[in-house]
Amino acid sequence: VIGTTYAWQLAEAGQDVTLLVRTGRKAQIDRHGITIRCSDQRVKPRQRYEVVFRPHVVKDFSPDDAYDLIIVSVLANQLDEVVPLLAHRAGKADILFFLNLWTGTRQIERHIDLSRCFFGFPHNVGGGREGGVINAIIFADETQLGEADGGITPRLERTAAVFRAARLKPELSRQIIPWLTVHYVQQASTVGAMIEAGSIDDLVKNKQ
Repeated sequence: VIGTTYAWQLAEAGQDVTLLVRTGRKAQIDRHGITIRCSDQRVKPRQRYEVVFRPHVVKDFSPDDAYDLIIVSVLANQLDEVVPLLAHRAGKADILFFLNLWTGTRQIERHIDLSRCFFGFPHNVGGGREGGVINAIIFADETQLGEADGGITPRLERTAAVFRAARLKPELSRQIIPWLTVHYVQQASTVGAMIEAGSIDDLVKNKQ
């Protein structure tokens, strides 16, 4: 949901976007596109609309494709599948990792030089999937971007300019890895407390 929504917004802003999809999805997307029902909260009152996004999709890629930027938006438990793929196919592309859950950079560093990577958090987008339809929410929040060493680099500024043109409100961070670590701890402890309480309703009613 997050990767597709960001891709859609970047394409709307004029960027040349390609989606990597699983083998079984390519033919379906080529025929029918991707239906996105969007609640856009960047404007007041919020806008609700439905579009059919028809991106260029591939089942595989290689260094010869010469991408400038690869955005990785997967679950943390999918990194072990994705990172080795990137190591052999990314070529000279910069790699931006968007992760909701964070366990550090070790999984990445085993396969890819960390200097090729930078990191972010997609505050702008949320939602879910219902059948073949993406229910996307675009919030008025920022998209955090940062380098592992805290520097403000030319690629960070280039990416911020692209995101800004797509109204994805980039915010450059000098502490992206500590921020992602703290965010992971907050999410994990909240889920743990919810499980302990029995449900989210029970959790919010129980101050202790």
